[in-house]
Amino acid sequence: MQYGLALRSFDQHDDAYIKLQHASIAYPDSPHIEHALAVQLLILCFKNPEDIALAYLEKALNILRNLRYIPNNKFFSDEVDMYPIVTLSEGHICVLHHLNRIDEAKILAKTYYETINRMDVATSSKRLLKTKEKLLRYYVNGTSFSFLKDEIV
Repeated sequence: MQYGLALRSFDQHDDAYIKLQHASIAYPDSPHIEHALAVQLLILCFKNPEDIALAYLEKALNILRNLRYIPNNKFFSDEVDMYPIVTLSEGHICVLHHLNRIDEAKILAKTYYETINRMDVATSSKRLLKTKEKLLRYYVNGTSFSFLKDEIV
């Protein structure tokens, strides 16, 4: 996993994806590896044609949605791991926006906003509050934001 993340930091995204796939195969129950692989797939969505991007997006969404089923994960338990929902919501919206699927992205932004709003930690986590703000701004007035960055574009 670390090698894949290092390759990512040097913008070697295809090689990073391969290394993270290998790590996922070797350690299929690691939420950290699965999350890193999903993030890499989302990054690749921005670097490929639409048909390939949509395939990568679907893989990433499946991984992030399934993180709650990996043993010893805190996704949706009493101690919620907020990063899967942050990555899922922000990544999904940014990829759809990039693919010019604005109406679909706005509907999903509202859905993700409402999902996060129902979480018990939604008001106590600064990171979730920031994600909620991004999603609300996108849904209400189309203000786009960058995936993996805190600023609003």
